[in-house]
Amino acid sequence: MAKRYKANYLKSVLVKILQKSGGHSQISSDVVNVVIESSLRGLDTHGIAMVPKILKRCKEGRSQLSKPAEVISKEKGFSIAAMEGHLAPGQHSCLAATRLAKLLAAQRGVGLVTVRNSTHFGGCIPYLVEIIRDRMMGLIGSNSLRSMGAFGLSYPNLGNNPFGFAAPVSGGTDYIFDFSSAIMSFGKKAQLESDEIPVPEGAFKINERPDVKEGVSEIADSLSEIAEPFGGFKGASVAMMIEILSGVLGEGYVGEQTEIIQNGQFLGPSHFVLVINPASMPSNSFEERMKFFVDGIRKGSENVRIPGDKSLSIFQKRSMLGIPIDKDLIEEIKSLCEELGVEWQ
Repeated sequence: MAKRYKANYLKSVLVKILQKSGGHSQISSDVVNVVIESSLRGLDTHGIAMVPKILKRCKEGRSQLSKPAEVISKEKGFSIAAMEGHLAPGQHSCLAATRLAKLLAAQRGVGLVTVRNSTHFGGCIPYLVEIIRDRMMGLIGSNSLRSMGAFGLSYPNLGNNPFGFAAPVSGGTDYIFDFSSAIMSFGKKAQLESDEIPVPEGAFKINERPDVKEGVSEIADSLSEIAEPFGGFKGASVAMMIEILSGVLGEGYVGEQTEIIQNGQFLGPSHFVLVINPASMPSNSFEERMKFFVDGIRKGSENVRIPGDKSLSIFQKRSMLGIPIDKDLIEEIKSLCEELGVEWQ
């Protein structure tokens, strides 16, 4: 049975764990802020559970905690910038890109920042929440390891590239969503199987690729199943769009290069963050217009649920009662505390 822990306590413990593992202060803080926000909003597979996985990736040479992401291109007067992730945790790299994109949008109305050579960034919602706090709109996405068979193929040729969008609403629940380009992610599949809930039929199919291409990671080629894109051709097209905005535009690794080990080196994924400042529009009435629009949608039925409703409900409950953590994850965290000399109460 899961036990609940207050977010602030977990934050203090997890920051110490990362810093005692050699983590740069900014990287440690960013990672923990993102995973805590994810857990508070019910994204448990991308929340606190990511911390042991990040440390494991560092030991395997697929990530590092000591060198923060840095800006490599930002021309004065432009609203676009590029960053190098240095294989730092994606939670840090994408949050750094989000902060910069917000700054550009505040100054110029729009800010677009790409990050290359990062690592898995979790879900989009924590970064969208960061944007919403400043009452701006955001669109975020990332390319990822090939795990989806698109355009009718029975072997992985695209990542299930996640993306999310958010817009502020006056006096109500902010509009916010986070999707995978696949019908279902492998993380969600694992969660359903763990809870002994049937996986929806048609979400996955057998990987029929007979060969193993040189340089492709064991992770990709060990997939006995591959994900199906949502809406068939439509989901595959969205995945390609995310790949273009992140990997192609950001001059990172794309397609079959992404998240593989080649010549002993891990090739990290890319992200993009687009922020739009509605206050730049003539009447500065965006939030009120959003409320009018969303309220109109809700009029259809009292059961209508707008993207953002569930996330906010879980956030409010967990902020008050604490974040539920299962026994196995608690044991992992306690083990890390003992190994690193971090106090656990």
